[in-house]
Amino acid sequence: MFFSTLPRYTHPQKLDSRRRSGQKDPALTFEGFVELFGKWVQARSAGHTMAGYGDLTPLQWWESDPSPLREVSAEDLHAFLLEGDRSTRVINGHGIRFKGRDYMAGWMTGRSGTRVHIRFQPHHLDQIEIFDADNRRHLGTAYLADQATDEQIEQVYKARTERARRMRRDLRRAETLRRRRFKAHTSAGPAQADTTMTRKEAAKELRTWRSSRADDDLPTEYMPRRITAPGRWAVPGTSIASEEDR
Repeated sequence: MFFSTLPRYTHPQKLDSRRRSGQKDPALTFEGFVELFGKWVQARSAGHTMAGYGDLTPLQWWESDPSPLREVSAEDLHAFLLEGDRSTRVINGHGIRFKGRDYMAGWMTGRSGTRVHIRFQPHHLDQIEIFDADNRRHLGTAYLADQATDEQIEQVYKARTERARRMRRDLRRAETLRRRRFKAHTSAGPAQADTTMTRKEAAKELRTWRSSRADDDLPTEYMPRRITAPGRWAVPGTSIASEEDR
């Protein structure tokens, strides 16, 4: 109901076969969205009456309910509502290593060697909650160490946007180059490609494709497997190692 009142709503009323209502309205800022949403929630909660509930507003119905309220502690919310990591980790001098990042907190002082479990919000990894692995007791919150500045983060997102734009451009160009034309025929016969290319052009494009493929497909830490395994290794699919090797 609220979204239908906003500019650039995805399913507005059609004015004709081509135009829709509000499609040329200026975009709404985030601050404007928050302000309008707050007003809408206030109107629906305190101003809208419900016929099936004695013409009371949702706020009046809530306040008239005699059921007692119980406030749940933050530790219980962390334990039951956050995503859990299955691995057991250990607090060390650099804090806790999680998803390739270091997390630290003042309460970790003197707790080196403690086995812990981690619970977290999947899309908000600036902080994580730490629980003792033995008794599941909440130990505290750990915060991301060595956080990048806002300027660095903005530069990273600009670089990602530019990379996505370049990849879309390369994809369109590759799709155009992939299309093959065929010679015209006046009688039935096999199709013949009408593509001309020099050997130098073909070799240059293949070299470019192979070099870019190696960069995209192989991780930076990739190490090729040894062709010949050491003599004392038991390799699957080969004869069982001798008694001496065992």
